[in-house]
Amino acid sequence: MTRNYMCCRRSDMLSTVAQLEQCLRDVSHWMSASRLKLNAEKTELLWAGSRYGQTSLGSSGPSLHLGADTVVPSNYVRVLGVTILSDLSLDEHVSMICTTCCFWLRQLRRVR
Repeated sequence: MTRNYMCCRRSDMLSTVAQLEQCLRDVSHWMSASRLKLNAEKTELLWAGSRYGQTSLGSSGPSLHLGADTVVPSNYVRVLGVTILSDLSLDEHVSMICTTCCFWLRQLRRVR
């Protein structure tokens, strides 16, 4: 899974997209030289910002083009098992942890 982090203003989004695409092309070429392959299906794109900025942008931010593949933006990504929303909150992650804990508590109750 490829992760790149860049900071930009709304007016610089198109140039940032171009920089990200160039960076991913460079990574892909380096990986090819090392006999590896960049898996575009596992590459995730998250346009993150404040709650205000996200409401004006929505989840319809620009996509990235990696050769013939297109990476569309998502409302959340998982990084090392942690779910991060586009407003950089961990609400979804906390909800998933609580659900998992309740499941395992019910399983322990069965064993008892």
